[in-house]
Amino acid sequence: MSNPIRYDPPLVRALAVELSARLAGRAAHPLPLFETDLSATLLLDGGEALRFDLHPRRGWARVIRTEGREFERTRERAEGAEASARVARVWAPADERLLRVELREGNRFRGGERTLVVELHTNQWNAVLVDARDGRVVSVLRPREAGGRVLRPGA
Repeated sequence: MSNPIRYDPPLVRALAVELSARLAGRAAHPLPLFETDLSATLLLDGGEALRFDLHPRRGWARVIRTEGREFERTRERAEGAEASARVARVWAPADERLLRVELREGNRFRGGERTLVVELHTNQWNAVLVDARDGRVVSVLRPREAGGRVLRPGA
């Protein structure tokens, strides 16, 4: 068994560059799936998904195929959902351990921008979906409050 990756700002930026090159412009579901095993999955077109395992003892990020028995539950939860968003870009702010996946919904009547923020701080791995217009939390993998910071839907 290997240890989880320890993310530092240069590693997060390199991951962002790699993911942006692979995902920019791709169709995606507008709401990532947050699971009780501490994983976050953004379903993509073509039978793929961007999956983050944010459990403290594992920790990885990769683009995966959503075939096979281990992803039956993920497919069932997403069945009927439409890939109505596009990945605009993936980036990481300088000197931060944050990965930002910008999503844009694309019809002219219902446009919206959301950002999937993946926090890769050593003991605080989390994923938060934020409405880009007002900065409100749409959904969060691990809701919590700490030091005046509230991570709950609507905050």
